[in-house]
Parts: sequence; C-alpha cells; structure tokens
Amino acid sequence: MHKYAFGVPVARQLQDFCLRGLPLAQGTVTGGLKVIKPLFEPVVEAIRERVSRANQWHADETRWMVWSDEKGAAKHWLWVFLSSTAAYYSVDDNRSASVPKGLLSESNGVLVCDRYSAYKCLARENQDVFLAFCWSHVRRDFINAERGTDGIKTWSATWVRRIGRLYHLNHQRLGCLNDNEEFSKHDNALKGHLSNMAKWRDEELARPKLKKQCQKVLTSLQNHWEGLCLFAAYPEVPMDNNAAEQSLRSPVVGRKNFYGAGSDWSGELTAWLFSVFMTLNLWDINPWFWLSEYLQACAKNDREAPNDLADWLPWLMTDERLESLRNHNPPSGAKQPPPDNQDTK
Repeated sequence: MHKYAFGVPVARQLQDFCLRGLPLAQGTVTGGLKVIKPLFEPVVEAIRERVSRANQWHADETRWMVWSDEKGAAKHWLWVFLSSTAAYYSVDDNRSASVPKGLLSESNGVLVCDRYSAYKCLARENQDVFLAFCWSHVRRDFINAERGTDGIKTWSATWVRRIGRLYHLNHQRLGCLNDNEEFSKHDNALKGHLSNMAKWRDEELARPKLKKQCQKVLTSLQNHWEGLCLFAAYPEVPMDNNAAEQSLRSPVVGRKNFYGAGSDWSGELTAWLFSVFMTLNLWDINPWFWLSEYLQACAKNDREAPNDLADWLPWLMTDERLESLRNHNPPSGAKQPPPDNQDTK
C-alpha cells in the first residue's frame, strides 16, 4: 500500500522489513502484486463508470515512464479524472484526445481543466461537455511573462492583483449562497470586475507597441475568456483546476522515487490503485482498513473479487459501514497499521 498511497519504493520497504526481521526478495513482492492485480479490476471499473456518469470533473495529466522487455523505457502519460465522489486514473502511451474522449464521449457536464488541446477536442466532438478553464494557469502566465522580459514587472504585478481580487470576490460570493440579497451584491461585484478585466485586456491589446510577451499572454486570455468566465454564471464550478493538480502530487512523488512502472501490467496496476486510494480519500476512508478487509474478502471468495461490491464502493455503503471504515473508527477485528517507530524486540 505504501508504494501507491505514499510513493515509497518497494526496495525501501523491503529494507525496512529486513530490519524488522522479515527478509523478502523483490521477486516475491512483484509476483504477489501480479497475482492480486485482477482482484481490483471490478472495483476500478465501477469507479470509472461512476466518474463518467458525473456532471462535473477535474482533469489533468503528467509524464509517466513505463519499462518493458520489448520497448525498453517508453514515455507514457498518467491521466486523472476527478469527480466529487470518485477519482479515475489511467496510464496511456499517448497524450491525445482519445483518452478523455474514451471516458467522457457520452457524458454531459463541466470539465475543469487547463488549456491543453485534448480537452478542447473532446468539447468540439461532445457539445454536452463544457470547458471551464483554470485561473491559476492564467495567473502563472502573467508571473512567467515577467521572467526574461525587461520593463513589465509592474504590468505583471497589476494583473496578478486583478486575478487575486477576482478570487476574493468569488470567495465572498460563495460565502452567502443562502442569502439572496448578499449573494446578488457580491455576484454583481464579481461580474463587474470581470467586465473591467475584459476592457483592460482589450485596451492593452490595442496598443501598437505592446511587448510581444504581453501580447501573447493577453491573446490567450482573450481566446479562452468564455471558458474562464463559466464559473461566474455557475457558482458551483471552481475557478481553477487545483484539485486535479493536487491529486497528482502523490503519484509525482512516486515517479521521483521509483521512476514509473517496470512493465505494462505494473503501469496498469499503478493507475488502478491510485484510483482506489484517491477515491477512498475523497470519502475519508482509511485505506489500510479498507484494503485489509477487501483482501480478506477476496481470500474467502476463492481468491476472486467479491460478487457484491456494495460493501466496497463508498457510494453504495450503508452509513454504518462507511463510518466503520473511516479514520477515527477502525472496523471490528481489523489490525491497526504498524507505527513507524514500532519496537521489534
């Protein structure tokens, strides 16, 4: 679990086990992972279906290396699609629009994302998916524009403050959703600021001697304006894609520590377990308790996944079952995870 939930390499865990008096070979662990891989397939398929049926998602992707005997080291991509109740990861050998289209081609809703062309292609083909672009990326554009370009520090700082003001106004608006009068006041202020930003953008783009880097950033802002303003019309839509970026933090730590996946099947298992553990995290379920009980259930079912997944998918669990698996209340008979400083005498 520590590899996929916390990015700890298997080799490092084996060193720890050896110090505790349990020497294990790398091949033993690798063989065990290969054996248990099919047990998670029905759970991950249910997660994938749950995500595809949502009406709002965050999406992002990052580089992921996969080694194989046939191809050697090959660059792949780790994708994440995040809804409010489930997270689906996949490792693919391409970064094309086929990946988001494969998941969301028949869905309808709002996809919060960066400005990568694959998401735009999805929205062109499926007009029931609307793109909400990320203001954090826009803010980054203005900060990065200053680097290596003389004389635009004040310009950059001014736009960063304007974006900060936009976040502040939206935060005020979201704080009074149940008060129509207050909400209307803050909503008007937010939309007024957006209107001013559009005016300032267009005025600056009309300047004949505008620096090239400034023009590039403002043109992108203009081209993506409709998607950037979607949150203003629909308060439930976030202003940025930070949730997806944060959901890739643990995998990126793993990528730095164990460099990716050693085979195609390992890459698939990695994505599956990222999906399981992140989904559990969204429901505040302790992954140690869930995994321990799930594998025991598989062992009792002749080494097959349980026939009924109601006890294993958070959205199907009873309230009592959900509460028993949460961090503060270990299920009856479940072993507690060992502390890092466990005495092995």
